[in-house]
Amino acid sequence: DTLTVVASPTCFGLRWVGETNPRVNPQRKKLTYMAVMKLNKCGLQGEKIDQFTTLYPSESGNPFTLFIHSDGHQYLIDAIETILTFFKNIK
Repeated sequence: DTLTVVASPTCFGLRWVGETNPRVNPQRKKLTYMAVMKLNKCGLQGEKIDQFTTLYPSESGNPFTLFIHSDGHQYLIDAIETILTFFKNIK
């Protein structure tokens, strides 16, 4: 299996992942968000924002927000604040 990511400009990134998701393989999601973080020139060490959220600063000015929870394929109410903050910070 290979993953090809094609992107021209970098952009702000937001991804939420359920670690036990039976529908969307969490390892596939990890490959995807790691590729976006690499394109955005994000460091591997992020700043923990809350229980589920880590913010990865970016040399390109396009940080990446990662929301990981231990549940499956569901939307957690805790994600709302993360999503709102993400969009408020886009300039």
